[in-house]
Formats: sequence, structure tokens, C-alpha cells
Amino acid sequence: MSAWHVWTTAPMAVAPALETLFEEVFALDACPPTISSFEVVEDHIWRIEAYFDTKPDLTELVAALDAWRDETGHQAEDIQCEALEDRDWVSESQKLLSPVTAGKLFVHGSHDRENRRAFGINLQIEAGQAFGTGQHATTMGCLLMLDRLARRIDRPQAMLDLAVDRGFWQWPWGACGAKASSPAISTPLPWSPRGKTPLSTTFHGGIITMRAMGLRP
Repeated sequence: MSAWHVWTTAPMAVAPALETLFEEVFALDACPPTISSFEVVEDHIWRIEAYFDTKPDLTELVAALDAWRDETGHQAEDIQCEALEDRDWVSESQKLLSPVTAGKLFVHGSHDRENRRAFGINLQIEAGQAFGTGQHATTMGCLLMLDRLARRIDRPQAMLDLAVDRGFWQWPWGACGAKASSPAISTPLPWSPRGKTPLSTTFHGGIITMRAMGLRP
């Protein structure tokens, strides 16, 4: 187990105060937890929670919550704690995202494969820490730009995708018929030509993938 989840629930009116209480208790920790609050049911009950990298000592938090309840008279559930399964939670959350449509391009994960279109270009890419599924505004803007360029240029020739990522942009551009060259500066997380292909599609055009040594001024 690599992470721990700690939480309590309380009425919406006191959620900000409890979030502050969590922050104050763990403010001096060497690795402070990630703290948030959100509504969990429609009758204005909120969950105040914290995520830790290691199993936390909750003695001070439990005492602080008891004192807060005694002083204010407000209600809040007792502190709960659970170990989280060791999983890539960023990728798991990305799987909940819906497909992205940008002109002729349709970007989706394997969980939406049944929604592929019978026309245009379908790009299947599995979400990960180095790349999501195209939901971010900057990614969406680039997809729309590529679609627009593909419509304006009869036979696109080449594109250079120079980035610290999966070299993603070579794929939609290659799908539009260009020769896409992608010297990607690798991070520990991006897709590797030797690993599993992050997306599945059929297109004409060549892709040359290289690993650069890095950028120098």
C-alpha cells in the first residue's frame, strides 16, 4: 500500500472549518497531506478528507476534532482511515473522461472504443500521467489546429513534434497523411517505442521516432 485516505463527514456549513482544522493539524508535517472537501449526498453532507503518502499518526487530529465538537456543538463523524490500493490513480481517474471530438479527429480511451465513429479519424490513446485523453484546453486547441491545417493543406508533408511527453502529436498528424517525426525528450512516464503502443488507429504516412539527448541553449 502506498497511500492512506483519512476523512470525516459533516454538514456543509462547517466543512470549511473542518478543512482548516485538518490543515492546521498537519501544517508542520514534513510531507503535508493533500486536503479537500466536497459534497457526498444531496442533503448537504460533505466529506473532508486528506491523502497521505505513508500511514499517518491520527492522535492529534482525533483530539482536535473532539475538542472542536465540544467547543462548537457542531456534529461531525469520527475520523476514518483506510489504506489505498497501490495503483496509478491519475490514470484511473482519466479513464472516467469522455472522448474528445476535434473536427475529423476523435480521441478516446479503450473504455470508449464502442463509440468510435464510422467516419473521420479515430485515435485510441490510454490515459496516463504523461498524457490524458485530450481534455485539457491546450491539447484540444492543438487538435483543432491540426484538423484545420489538414483541411487547408492538400498533402501535408512533415511535422516535427519536439516535446517532453509521449510524442503524441505525431499520431494525429500522421493520421492526416503527413510524415511525422517525433524526437521526444523522454521522461520516466511517457510512451516508449519499445513499450505498448498508447493508441490504436490506421493511417497512411510514416512516423520516425527518435530519442533526443536534450536541449541546449
